Amino acid sequence: MEEDRRVTSRWRMVVALAVVALVAAGCSVPRDGWVGIGRVADGRLWVYLRTCHHLLDGASLYWPDDPNGANSNNELFTDWSITAPVRGLKVAWPLLGPVVNGVVPTTPLESVPAKPKNMAIYGWTEDSSFSADGPYEFDADDLDALKPGQVLIANDLGPSDTSDMPPNKVVTLAQFNALDCAQFDN
Repeated sequence: MEEDRRVTSRWRMVVALAVVALVAAGCSVPRDGWVGIGRVADGRLWVYLRTCHHLLDGASLYWPDDPNGANSNNELFTDWSITAPVRGLKVAWPLLGPVVNGVVPTTPLESVPAKPKNMAIYGWTEDSSFSADGPYEFDADDLDALKPGQVLIANDLGPSDTSDMPPNKVVTLAQFNALDCAQFDN
């Protein structure tokens, strides 16, 4: 049983790192949704995954690169496997802690990783057929600044030049739930 769990954990890590490597290499997996990190009324941080047409198998919280460019190992903090994938609006689970709502962390986080590690979060399928982008280049301070009902998401403004835009923005949970799926014709 313990050996099976280790093999499953290794497999999940390999899949998550492969997805991260594809993204970093410029090969993109078709998007079908969003990942956000928000604060709930009791002050805890939750991960929100929303897809439009396809089932996703999990999400990964990782460090895409050293801010100084010295390390590009795509260090994985944890990833979560969704044991009962759901279609459409929302799968949610606490950022910190054990299994909830059919979402199983490979390594439950006890605290938000500290600076200077700018983090990213990404939703994925095991076969890399679809994905969900989340915020990137964020840290514990960005998460600490969230008020209850707010969600940090990627500042995806479409094909226009966004070089002067911050990578992320804060929206309400209602705005996150109302994001338009029309952009995904998968």
